[in-house]
Amino acid sequence: MRCLSKPISVFIVAVTLLSCFSFLASIVSDEPALERDPELPASSEAIIEPTFIVSPTSAYVGEVITFNASAESDIIGTNLTFTIYYDYFLSDGSTPNPDSPTSVNVTGNPGRAVTEYIYSQPGPVSNNYYVRVYIDDGEAVRYITKRITIRNNSAPYFAPDLGSALSAELDNETFTASLNMSVVCWDKDDDNLTLIWDFGDGTEPVVQWTGPAVAGVECVQNHTWSPDPEMWYGIGDTDIIYYVNLSLTDHLGHWKNESTPVLIGLDHNFSPKGNISVLASVVDPTDVVTIYGNASDREGEPLTWTFVFSNETEVIRVDVFHTGLTDPGERVFQNTSCVFSVTGNYTVALHLSDLALPEMQNDPDFSAHNVSVGQIYVSSVNNSLPYLSRISVKDCYTGKEDVVLNATTGIALVRFSVQAADLDGEIVYATWDFGDGSEAAYNVSVGGTDLDRFVQIHEYPVAGQFNVSIVITDGRPGHEVMKYKLLNVTSLNLAPEVRSLRVVLSNSSYGLPGSVVRFELVLFDNERDPLEVRWDFGDGSPVEYTNATAFDEDGRVSIVVSHIYSEVGTYRAWVNFTDGLYGLTGYHEDSYCSVVLIDVPDPVIVREWDWWDYASLTLFFVIIVMLVLWAVMGSLKRRRIDMLGVTAEEYLLRKKEVEEFDKRHMREEGSG
Repeated sequence: MRCLSKPISVFIVAVTLLSCFSFLASIVSDEPALERDPELPASSEAIIEPTFIVSPTSAYVGEVITFNASAESDIIGTNLTFTIYYDYFLSDGSTPNPDSPTSVNVTGNPGRAVTEYIYSQPGPVSNNYYVRVYIDDGEAVRYITKRITIRNNSAPYFAPDLGSALSAELDNETFTASLNMSVVCWDKDDDNLTLIWDFGDGTEPVVQWTGPAVAGVECVQNHTWSPDPEMWYGIGDTDIIYYVNLSLTDHLGHWKNESTPVLIGLDHNFSPKGNISVLASVVDPTDVVTIYGNASDREGEPLTWTFVFSNETEVIRVDVFHTGLTDPGERVFQNTSCVFSVTGNYTVALHLSDLALPEMQNDPDFSAHNVSVGQIYVSSVNNSLPYLSRISVKDCYTGKEDVVLNATTGIALVRFSVQAADLDGEIVYATWDFGDGSEAAYNVSVGGTDLDRFVQIHEYPVAGQFNVSIVITDGRPGHEVMKYKLLNVTSLNLAPEVRSLRVVLSNSSYGLPGSVVRFELVLFDNERDPLEVRWDFGDGSPVEYTNATAFDEDGRVSIVVSHIYSEVGTYRAWVNFTDGLYGLTGYHEDSYCSVVLIDVPDPVIVREWDWWDYASLTLFFVIIVMLVLWAVMGSLKRRRIDMLGVTAEEYLLRKKEVEEFDKRHMREEGSG
């Protein structure tokens, strides 16, 4: 039994040592050799491969420095304490600084401490600081020392700058002004600089990067200013002022700001000219009277139009309008209308201004730009509107008001009639519009105050809905009277129907995003009329239109469309269809809906094994084999004991007696 168990034990030890060596090889560090503090206890095996990384190792005052320390101890279950001294030595470079800024971080094992620190002044020894980290696992301490360089940084500056003031010439055609500007940016520390140009007109600031600037870098910009139109500045002869603001930074807290005015000269501005007119000076109190105005401006500026309506004693109404920029000297038109409902005499005056601000229009200093161009006179005298009855409709074939396409002729013959009169005895003129695009028809009365009947007969070759109207007038402006009637011409035609709508998806019950969804629609129309089909797929995509004309002998037609849904979701796809006709049930239009599910299957994640997975599985099987061997050896041992004819307890007792006898015998021999 001893000969069998010893090789197995040796094998287990070998496997365990091999695993430990593989683990140690995986954590080998490239850090430099460690320094040991002679004043502190240290163990060469207590902390395994500590590291300490400083980034950056050279910086300016005010920049952020990152310190990254990590270690692992062979004491299982212990905590690691990382103590970082950011200024470990005094100015002599060798004496520990008792006032050094310090940070302490306690972590698990293994552990890592990451901190940040900002130095407010240069290093005490040739601009250098020495940083030391101590790593304590409760039984031993290791430390690492690093050197970093911190220098002062100076502010950037301009030489030369933009100057005390700049001038830009105004382009009177485009009303813009352009200017080339140049500055030279310097930095004694050769830092990369950022220059921000703000042109003072609300446009987006421009950012320029100089690169290293110890030798000076010229920065050039061209900018175009677009001032507000001239009417904001009165009569001109002045300067429009913008301020160019420059901001220069080295991103280390140093800024240089300058502001320079830009002067844009504005020429003299001329006032507008205009005219006012009306077609008739004598009108009816019910007439809608149009007042016509026109004007021009030498600079083409926006205009403010003010129409002032007055009766014989006071102002009764004011209309104000605005027109935009035009070409210089271009004539523009602005009309307004009014109903002088009370008989009497009226005056309408027109005032023009090319000043946009109301307070400037009321300022006497700018009165030259507020021009009164004239006035017209209107007299309102009573005159009655013509009378017009409602439109009467009859089907010429049936004599009924319901109009139906005749089964023999295929047309609808309709009789329209109205009654009209003018209480002033004037001739009444009637104009008919039958709503089907055909030419207008006309009637004229004989005059007088008696009622006149106007009759028209019209053919409609197709069913549909038509807006029939008639307009009568006595010839006076504003004395037009209109009546209309919505006419439905129906037929015995039957509406189309849906026989089926099948949705074919990529995954049977649902479709994948980006896959093609197939819609198979079957419609039926008894008369086989051409059908218009509109598809709304419910995902916000444009509506699609298709036409159906290829009917089979049973009156069925199949339509197939495809669509791609790009996102997961549940969509309602609508199909609307019509033959464009009116039947006994009204207009033939119907819709049908189907629900479309777009989804993705649950993902299948396949994990790849690494060397640790295989090593763990091998170790597991080795342990199982060892347990099986142990059980087999125990069974063999027990069987051998049974063959001796004793129990296991008797065997162990006998073995113990033999061992004690051997020990006593050896003692006796030694004493003899």
